[in-house]
Amino acid sequence: MSISGESIPFGADMYHAYAHARAEAEASLGKVNVIVAGNAGVGKSTLVNAVFGKHVALTGVGRSQTQGIDEYSFPDLPLRLYDTRGFEIGDSAATVGAVHEKINDLRASTEPHAQIHVAWPCILEQSHRIEPVLTDLLNMLDRQSVPAVVVVTQALGDDEMVAKVRELAVPNRGVVPLLALEKRIGPHLIPAYGVSELIDVTLALLPDAQTAAFVAAQRARWDLKEKAAVAAINEAVAMAVASAGVPVPGGHSVALVGIQAWMIAQINARIGIRMRDSGGKDMVKAMAGMILTRFGGQTAFGYALSEALRFFPGLGSIGAAMIGGPIAGALTKIFGHLYLDSIKGYVQSDSPPPSPEALAERMKALLEQNRDRYSALKE
Repeated sequence: MSISGESIPFGADMYHAYAHARAEAEASLGKVNVIVAGNAGVGKSTLVNAVFGKHVALTGVGRSQTQGIDEYSFPDLPLRLYDTRGFEIGDSAATVGAVHEKINDLRASTEPHAQIHVAWPCILEQSHRIEPVLTDLLNMLDRQSVPAVVVVTQALGDDEMVAKVRELAVPNRGVVPLLALEKRIGPHLIPAYGVSELIDVTLALLPDAQTAAFVAAQRARWDLKEKAAVAAINEAVAMAVASAGVPVPGGHSVALVGIQAWMIAQINARIGIRMRDSGGKDMVKAMAGMILTRFGGQTAFGYALSEALRFFPGLGSIGAAMIGGPIAGALTKIFGHLYLDSIKGYVQSDSPPPSPEALAERMKALLEQNRDRYSALKE
């Protein structure tokens, strides 16, 4: 088997196979670049945390720009954030000019995916007025064809303020009132809202080339990540169906394991699993190990393959089976969904994935507990 013209080996080289596939997946995602604008206290960091998760924030050390804009990049996430730390209400020309200059600087860059793809100008609902700097910024962004979503932050239901902001709307722009964190006022608890709408509006405005990166980077909408992961599984299924029949002595198929490495790398990139978790664990080794780690005398891949083969009566023993075509596609589909179901809880809670052994055991348990559901995937 060959992926992007390179052979994908099995065994001790699985680490390199997975690393290659992951690098390929990341390159295909590119990056999405978001500029978050607004004066201090408007809630930009809280907004960013709500959308992109607890590991992403407009705090700490950013790379300062001469225009008064800070740049934040995040290891292993296809995301770059720009924060207008110099957003001064009293000097609209300087503030808007800095953003304008940054947009032009990035457009002159030879780096792929370098330009600002979307802007989130923020205005505090409790401010009860719209400063000229916001109007000037929106007009400039419109002239530069940079899509913008105006975020009315800490919104507690002031419809009049939101209506005033909507009056500024021009084509290619949206307005989203949002409460990033639930808020208690006396005995009343107002639930958080608006993050999901912001994600939808942003995706509608983003260039097509940046939507996959944004879905991978955001942490608030699992349904979008799951859709992207299922697409990766279906692509791997097509590869497996196209593969020739291959023997699988001892539960090992070079062709199918290569497809598994590609599929897992694509799933992880598309749902935003980092190459290293917050504790510094090397996730390349962990994911390769998930396929290779042994329990009960078999690798995780070998176990899942042998168990899934039971869904095909009359196929014969795994040692003698020739796996290819529709059967290889069905097995790949089962394995992909089994892996996705096993990992999604960690992604949804924004937690580091478990050890390879724990993940393999989780896959084993899910397969045993939900045989009918996984068997139905072979149809």
